[in-house]
Amino acid sequence: MAKENETIPPTIAESAAATKNGQISNNVAAPLPIPAPVTFAKPFPDISKIEVFDGNNFRRWMERVYSALDMHGVVFALTDAKPTDDSLLNQWTPC
Repeated sequence: MAKENETIPPTIAESAAATKNGQISNNVAAPLPIPAPVTFAKPFPDISKIEVFDGNNFRRWMERVYSALDMHGVVFALTDAKPTDDSLLNQWTPC
């Protein structure tokens, strides 16, 4: 039990609704927004914008396809030839 001259600390509810110059002050912390998850995978470029190969635009088509595959580190699929040695052929798996 508190003595007459002793001050009693306010409760949490009293602190949250403490008045200052007649105005109610709410000192309750607001929750922080949850950040969006971060993805580290690169989105594959929009390959629908690459012109359809019609036999006349090979150079332009090849550059676009090569660039798209190179950005994702899979251009080796175009440049590495199928092995001719039977022992290596068993280890090689086409995509």
